[in-house]
Amino acid sequence: MFDTSSASISIGGVLPSPYLAALTEAVEGERVGPDYDDRFPDREAIAAYVREAAATGANLYFARNEVRGGHFEGLEGWLRNMGLSYFRRDDGCATYGATAEFWEAGMDAPLCWPCDGGDGMPLLRPETVRELMAAGTLGEQLAVMERAWNFGLGFALDGPPAGPQAASEICPSEAPGE
Repeated sequence: MFDTSSASISIGGVLPSPYLAALTEAVEGERVGPDYDDRFPDREAIAAYVREAAATGANLYFARNEVRGGHFEGLEGWLRNMGLSYFRRDDGCATYGATAEFWEAGMDAPLCWPCDGGDGMPLLRPETVRELMAAGTLGEQLAVMERAWNFGLGFALDGPPAGPQAASEICPSEAPGE
């Protein structure tokens, strides 16, 4: 039995329209929905949800209960390969604590912090604060945490939306950079 927790992810940035089909595939693979207990019935429903977020400029938001390890590993990797920023949080479970993870273009790797299991606010442990103060990087870390916590980049499609039957039909594992 694997340890699972509830998790959500907010996604921002500009996705080239030809990759809409690949995004819907990556989302479908994680079995997420627009809320914790909701699931999309098919890829067309996912694509419609993505187009709606793009039309309003809102972040894409997906959630699910019982996520293995609290991570959307396939989706998160695909987002990094595509240069789309995200903020993911999970509630933790008996074997691991709640975490918040943030990635934006230009980062070598996502940053992960313990977080408040209720709302996902990133936290720093006292020993981490001391280490950052000694290194002179506490201010930088707090600035990144604030960007993560106030994540509101918005999501857009570049060019006319391509449906789930897009000509590119790129699988998440075949996205550029993988």
